[in-house]
Amino acid sequence: MRKRSCLLGVLMMLLALGSVASAEFVYNGDMEIGGGEGILPDGWTHYNEGLYTTSTETPSGTGQSMYLFDNSGATYGDIVYQNIPSGFVAEEYYTFSLSYKGEAGLRVMLYYPGQGGAYADNFAATSEWTDISFNFAIIPQYTAGSLEIHMYTISPYTPLYIDNVSIVEMFLEGDANRDGVVSAGDYASVQSNFGNTGEVGILGDANLDGVVSAGDYASVQANFGAVKEGAASINLVPEPATMVLLSMGVVAMVRRRK
Repeated sequence: MRKRSCLLGVLMMLLALGSVASAEFVYNGDMEIGGGEGILPDGWTHYNEGLYTTSTETPSGTGQSMYLFDNSGATYGDIVYQNIPSGFVAEEYYTFSLSYKGEAGLRVMLYYPGQGGAYADNFAATSEWTDISFNFAIIPQYTAGSLEIHMYTISPYTPLYIDNVSIVEMFLEGDANRDGVVSAGDYASVQSNFGNTGEVGILGDANLDGVVSAGDYASVQANFGAVKEGAASINLVPEPATMVLLSMGVVAMVRRRK
């Protein structure tokens, strides 16, 4: 009986560890649900007129991606977007990422309906699947309303493939107490939360594996003195097409798939 209980306990622990993951805010970011000729994948909507469909052209070679071909002649080509109704915290930092391939490039914007937006960037034309990511801060005036992801084809009459769209909370390794600085207080957070398990980034989880353990002390030590960085300014600037955008410092990282 003791051996069976012990084995059951180990199994439950392995199952718990296997389910650990950071919070994901985008629905159907991998484009695997829905779609078809003239139909966007589930959870995505469009402006302007264009060809919307799913494609088997993907970074991994399996599954499906979103395919756009704008034929509207609009200044910025076609726009697809998704509304994320809640879950964000004002002034907290998050990481946006996706994979794309397009003859004219990609334009990404994060927009707050009725409150302005956070303009991200234009990304260059590429004939290969390319990964992009940037960190951003939720605006101070954000309420539990909406944040929209807007993705544009840079110009009309050009194809664009999009896949693996994701927004996750941005964490700093070693920052066990989530105050944005790796300091002596993080050792105390590891100690007070020792043994806890859950999503990546729970209090005490300095090494971001979803478990508060001895490894988190080492993470605090290795990253001691680090400070969380991310989007910075909160200055409103004009944006074409009557949208008001919130400028922000963007840390953009582009890695081309080989």
